[in-house]
Amino acid sequence: MADISIRCERSLEPLVHFSPHECDRSLERLAHFHKHELFLYALEELQGEFFMSYLQKSKIMLMASAIVGFASSPSLAATINFDDLSGAMTFFSGNPVPPEARISDQFLGTSGVLFGSDSSGVALVNLGFGHAVSGSNGIGAIKNDLLSYSDPIFASFFLPSNPSVKAVTNFVSITPDRWPDPTKSLLIEAFGIDGNLLGSFSALDPSPLSISVEGIHSVKITGNGSAAFDNFTFNDVAPGVSESVPEPTSTLSLLALGAFGVSSWLKRKQQLSGGSFN
Repeated sequence: MADISIRCERSLEPLVHFSPHECDRSLERLAHFHKHELFLYALEELQGEFFMSYLQKSKIMLMASAIVGFASSPSLAATINFDDLSGAMTFFSGNPVPPEARISDQFLGTSGVLFGSDSSGVALVNLGFGHAVSGSNGIGAIKNDLLSYSDPIFASFFLPSNPSVKAVTNFVSITPDRWPDPTKSLLIEAFGIDGNLLGSFSALDPSPLSISVEGIHSVKITGNGSAAFDNFTFNDVAPGVSESVPEPTSTLSLLALGAFGVSSWLKRKQQLSGGSFN
């Protein structure tokens, strides 16, 4: 590992802030738990040039996307990085998700966010140092009680002080893990209080997904079969207002009630003034 240690010290450390010792451990772990043949090839050949070139390009893509995505939102209110939670499971897709690795309402009372997927909640995944965007934890979807990177993740907003009240924000972003598959895309869709689609954004892995539009009550995040997610970020939430158009019968009822109220008000006014009402 001597040659790799030198390369880590001179190249990887300024890129992803690894110490030489941490880099050696991470590369050894990568050889055992690889997700993409590209990294395994670079490690086995001990050349490093193609490996470094790919990582540097990925970082440039990540930074450029972050600048574009966050430009419309200068002040971000909150980021959930999932690192304060315990019980994370292995990151291998298809493994059963144990109860302690399920996230649903853990952030509802503090941040106003409810997570979900096909089954109850989403999976808390131990991605490992250098694999997760921050810390070691990330999230994946749950399909038939199994970890899935293909099925969508949902997140909805409520008032932290009163979780029974639906809330909205104007900005949401989430970042895929650091072992990308740049041939596949990721997708985020934003929905209003009434379930209406407000907008969507797609990008190639590992670009962050972000969307900025007024009235976001929920988002749907669709992976590419291999990406876990981390750093769920959003602006302040506020009470949401439904924009549903009342049904015709409801509209007639409201008009009748309003007419009755006006009539009653006019009668009282006539009686007080001693006049008559026809």
